[in-house]
Amino acid sequence: MKPKRGIAAAVAANAAIHTTTRAPLHAAVLAVALLLTFVAFGNGISGEFVSDDTNCIVENEHVTGPLDVRAIFSRFSWWGAGRVDSPGYRPLITLSFALNHSAVGLSPFGYHVTNFVFHAVVVWLLFVLARSLGVRAAGAAAAAAIFCVLPIHSEAVLWVVGRAELGAAIGFLLTVWLVVLYRRSGRLWLLAAAAAALLCGALCKENAVTALAAPLVLGLVMPNDRLGMPTDLSDASSSPWTRYRRELLAMAALAAAVALYIAIRAAADGSLSIAKTESPLDNPLAGLGTGQRWLGAVSVLGRYLWLTLVGYPLSSDYSYDALAIHEGFAGDRYAALAVVAVAAVAAAAWSTRRSAPAIAVGVALGAAAYSIVSNIVVVIGTIAGERLFYLPSAGLCLAAGAALDPLLATAAARRRAGVAALALACAAWVTIDRQRASQWHDAISLFEAAVSAVPRSARAHMELASAYGRAGRIDEAASHFESSLAIKPDYASAAYNFGNTLARAGRFDDAAVQYRRAIQSDANLTRAWHNLALVYRIQSRPDLWLEALAGAIGSAPQSADLQLEYAEALLNLGRNQEAADAYSQAIRLGTDTTVAYFNRAVARHRLGGCLAALEDYRAAASRPSAPAAVMQALKGCLLELGRSDEAAQVDAGGKVANQGTRR
Repeated sequence: MKPKRGIAAAVAANAAIHTTTRAPLHAAVLAVALLLTFVAFGNGISGEFVSDDTNCIVENEHVTGPLDVRAIFSRFSWWGAGRVDSPGYRPLITLSFALNHSAVGLSPFGYHVTNFVFHAVVVWLLFVLARSLGVRAAGAAAAAAIFCVLPIHSEAVLWVVGRAELGAAIGFLLTVWLVVLYRRSGRLWLLAAAAAALLCGALCKENAVTALAAPLVLGLVMPNDRLGMPTDLSDASSSPWTRYRRELLAMAALAAAVALYIAIRAAADGSLSIAKTESPLDNPLAGLGTGQRWLGAVSVLGRYLWLTLVGYPLSSDYSYDALAIHEGFAGDRYAALAVVAVAAVAAAAWSTRRSAPAIAVGVALGAAAYSIVSNIVVVIGTIAGERLFYLPSAGLCLAAGAALDPLLATAAARRRAGVAALALACAAWVTIDRQRASQWHDAISLFEAAVSAVPRSARAHMELASAYGRAGRIDEAASHFESSLAIKPDYASAAYNFGNTLARAGRFDDAAVQYRRAIQSDANLTRAWHNLALVYRIQSRPDLWLEALAGAIGSAPQSADLQLEYAEALLNLGRNQEAADAYSQAIRLGTDTTVAYFNRAVARHRLGGCLAALEDYRAAASRPSAPAAVMQALKGCLLELGRSDEAAQVDAGGKVANQGTRR
């Protein structure tokens, strides 16, 4: 036992020494991390907004409108009001986008620079955490350098909305570091800071809550005496509360932070539910039985590990049927890789738990971070995404740095060989990073790369087709839409976007076919019904126009705008009673506008004359800024009914209301 105690004492002494790392070294590490980030990913800094960047930034009124911090936090603001199907609650990141917009508008350059800074902070925190766990400077630097340039991180760094992963990682690593410092010193302000860091991380993205495992991991792997803590906390004869009170207090504080996050989220969402029903399109595992889902999840882990080490081929999409994981899946080479890798890493962590406990801490923290995105504990929104492995890989890089630490501290010749091998690996990864960064330039280059990497992805083909369509490359767009629908024939969004592309090209008959195809797959796809109605309106096919509008209303019966449009169509076709009824329904749904009342008056006027329409004419005229035509219609109706005095009053009121305006 004495040798083990000697090793433990050395680790504890090393951790205690390096906890007080001087500020200049911290600044230097942060500066080098930022420089290395720009070297690896800098040629992607001119990239456009792509994919979800449009939902989260370009079309999000919380970002592009007046800065309203309360609104950002009090509702699901990730995609704004225009998209109620927002996949998450990430108000701190939305706020950062809003601040970016205040500074640079919608120029992507500033948003990319901010992402680079966030990534550099994560790299710095990984270095600091490694040092606090007793890893020497060389090992900590190795962990930080590897993490900085891994190609699998390109999605989180280069995709602007990947900032959610970066923010969550900052919160996670800062939480763990502060817990380490609290366990050593017992200072309660560090515990409060750790809870605040966890809350902020979760408000960037929910996976930061896995930092809740940190006190348990540290307590099991690095007992108190190994952190240079007071004797009364490490005495085996003391009570469990005495020995573990700091871990228990830390767990309680972090649990309180998680509870506060859930309460804030529930106040914005109106419920305590975080998990949602997932689509087999985004996550084919959602439709599988438990055993087969776990087998598929193991395969996904193997792919993550492969991409972490090799960095090729990378893709922005892994949805149906990119990974060939569906009913009947019986495993593949990635599942085998995962089993072998997990067994090897677990064995290494166990065998070195005394001599190099930071290895086990890194592995355990990586496993905790991965648990929430693994599709094993719960089914999440996607089967795989390179950005989802950003946080788990931080733990693996910490373990790798701790494992390399002894090699980098050996004799000069071996140390030089180790540094050279590490530098060669980092140089290879940087080469891949720069090539990948160029693929993130725009939607076409991004999804061309995705189709090349995962040719069986229905969404990758659909996204590429849509990008080609926006660029006017209609034939190429049509080819990839057909490929998407060949992979997944019931892919309603692909047919819908195919219809949009054809409609923009003026091919209305073909567009109608695709809109019908989309509706056949999803009868509640309101946008397809509505666009089909617009096509029929352009083609002057009134019966089909009305039929499509009725279908849109059937899929969204509470939409006042659709009711108003349907009423207008009926009015234009002379179906006055139906039009009046439709306007009444629109008004009941909240369309309290001049147009609604005036057009209902027109319909009623046609049906029953002025007397039947008078009330609606008055209602339209009473609305603010009622047009002169409304006032004239009301005046004419009153004159027709012989109410000349009232007509004169309306005439006088109209002149006053429009005084000073050009008529």
